[in-house]
Amino acid sequence: MNINYYLKDRLRLQEQWLKDFTIWNKHEEIIAKAAKAYYKKKPILSLLLKIYFLPTNFCNFVSRLRDMHIYNMCKKEVEVLKKEIEETNK
Repeated sequence: MNINYYLKDRLRLQEQWLKDFTIWNKHEEIIAKAAKAYYKKKPILSLLLKIYFLPTNFCNFVSRLRDMHIYNMCKKEVEVLKKEIEETNK
């Protein structure tokens, strides 16, 4: 069994996931900027919607925290995988 092959495959998958997450995150930032620009001209509507959707917004905030945690864990896993591959090549 060649463990190096599996490590490289896992590394490739994790790096692809990081790229996909970065693209998704950029789209989310663009959507947030567009919403902010739209509601800038409608402050009362913005306030009412923020109050109405407070529980949902809180859940979304916690979800974003979780997403960033997973992203950071994946980055660390990529580092560990690269070190492990280096060690197995020696």
